Amino acid sequence: MSALEKDGAVLDITRGAVQVYRYPDGRRVTIHYHPQKTYGPNLIKALITDIGWTEKDLRRLKLIK
Repeated sequence: MSALEKDGAVLDITRGAVQVYRYPDGRRVTIHYHPQKTYGPNLIKALITDIGWTEKDLRRLKLIK
């Protein structure tokens, strides 16, 4: 979620465990947030794909080296 904010997304709606982030260009990302849980690799990969981040974006956001 902090990477989304670094990338320019703004928290738009919070309802329970659902947090919706919006980008200025209209894209929308929905995260189901559970603070005591860890996201698995398949879910992380799906989120990255849905957001549209490339490897270059991941390096810029310092999510990978």
